[in-house]
Amino acid sequence: MHPNTPAHLAPVKRVLLCSKSSVYTDAVLKSLSREPSIELVGLVDSRRLMKKGEHGLKGIWRLIRRTGFFYTAYLGVITSPWLRLPHVPKWSAMREWAQQKGIAYHVTDDVNAEETQQFISDQRPDLVIAAHFNQIFSASSLENKPYDLLNIHPGLLPGARGVDPVFYDLLRNKEDVGVTLHRIDKEIDAGAIISSSIERPPRRTLFRTNLALFQRGGELVRHHVIGQSTPVTGLTAKEQQAHYDSWPTAKAVWKFLFSGNRL
Repeated sequence: MHPNTPAHLAPVKRVLLCSKSSVYTDAVLKSLSREPSIELVGLVDSRRLMKKGEHGLKGIWRLIRRTGFFYTAYLGVITSPWLRLPHVPKWSAMREWAQQKGIAYHVTDDVNAEETQQFISDQRPDLVIAAHFNQIFSASSLENKPYDLLNIHPGLLPGARGVDPVFYDLLRNKEDVGVTLHRIDKEIDAGAIISSSIERPPRRTLFRTNLALFQRGGELVRHHVIGQSTPVTGLTAKEQQAHYDSWPTAKAVWKFLFSGNRL
């Protein structure tokens, strides 16, 4: 579509979202629901915490052992609508979105399971979007699909790959952070980049920065759907050098906090 074509003339795309229900998911859903050219047809909600089969108390204990109490508490706040703190806006879980909007809804700890893949196919999506999703699509789940698979990544690719790039960007005292919309490929966070947005966080706060980036990520999807994506330019060689960071350790979280950052 020509860049000057009005958005309301863009063909409607059927979109299915895969996520771990959170305040970030809610921000993306709000962005997508404002676009007339997007029809939300399905939600896949991950109940996994870190690994397949680990949820509930077992998953929480594993998180605490890896990341410490403070980071685990941060994850609890952003994924629990009832655990409200003054700085967290009111938000709706994916199940509530599904009930209120009449959207097909599926919960899984394995996106590659036959049942989950069948659910996705049954919704006949044009686009499958992953955002704040803690599962990896297998090669068989990516091949020969009649839909595109895209990911909203809260980090500037190809450099900042991994679980929580904003945490590491703030830890490394980077002035600029960003969000990238890219295709999902067999290699983690390595698919073709569609568009990016560079932001300078007004406060060095993990929650507020991530929230702003996921809100912007929803806008990148909207622009892509109506044919107005603009790839980011001007990344330095260092920003383009790929590195992958896994879950923060408790030691890294303490260093993050003592460096003047906030969760």
